[in-house]
Amino acid sequence: MHRCMRYRNLFLSMTLCACQTLAIQDLSPEEGQKRIQSYYEDHRWEELIHDIDAYKTRYPYVAYSSEARFLQADAYYQSQKYVEALDSYQEYIKLSPKNPRVKDAIFRIAECWEKQSSEDSHRDQSITLIAFEAYEAFKERYPQDALAQEAQRRMNKLQDRVLNHYNQISEFYYGKNKIYSSFIYDVKILEKGKINKDIWKQARMRVRKALKTIPNCKDHYVCPGQSALVDKAKELLKTN
Repeated sequence: MHRCMRYRNLFLSMTLCACQTLAIQDLSPEEGQKRIQSYYEDHRWEELIHDIDAYKTRYPYVAYSSEARFLQADAYYQSQKYVEALDSYQEYIKLSPKNPRVKDAIFRIAECWEKQSSEDSHRDQSITLIAFEAYEAFKERYPQDALAQEAQRRMNKLQDRVLNHYNQISEFYYGKNKIYSSFIYDVKILEKGKINKDIWKQARMRVRKALKTIPNCKDHYVCPGQSALVDKAKELLKTN
């Protein structure tokens, strides 16, 4: 009896080992799904990413392929491979536009951009602006969702960083007596409103001084856009 039990346990162990060593494309769709879920729960991101590529190729039309795509995108995100995560989330949305997890994918896309942005306001903030727009797009699409409030909180943080960036550039140019260059960034600050009142007050003061020194150029061939920017600044001073 004991010998039979030992043989039975040995057989089960050998079967389990064989399943674990088989390539995922050699497993059934259900067995592959279990392996993927196991890797995800154990945070085995590299193995998960590799196996999902093989799984998608072997079983492109099974229902679980959609979930596998999302988990792969999430594995890239958890591995801090944000460029790959962005591509994977976007591919997921394109291939499964009606799936409920599209909402999570859209929020993750914003997070990927935020993770790639610089927290140092002295450095370029173009990616920060993209992250802001991504959170804004999420909030507009899902205004009643629980994550909408978190999206707004992150938007506020990102926008404050951008305003600091604009203010630092403006101060630099203003200190070099490059009034019009400073003026360009101050108008951007005024356009954002009184989000950061201290920065807004500094920008408004510089704009008022700049308007006294910048020539009222009407010749768009000599100074293209300058006249329009001056008009915009005057309008912003009236409404702020």
